[in-house]
Amino acid sequence: MWIWGKAVKGYTSENEMINVLIIDSEGYGALDEDTNHDTRVFALGILLSSCFLYNSVGNIDENAI
Repeated sequence: MWIWGKAVKGYTSENEMINVLIIDSEGYGALDEDTNHDTRVFALGILLSSCFLYNSVGNIDENAI
């Protein structure tokens, strides 16, 4: 899991300045790890985030979530 070293300045809908911390995690199915590791990385990313972007190839189905 990568956490970028410097916060990015952002603005709320009320035009208030906020700091945005960007976290990039590896995808599911990493060749050198098992599914338990993938689940932990995913859960940690969700727990640390107030906004979560999920990038997927194809449709997001029950198995993807």
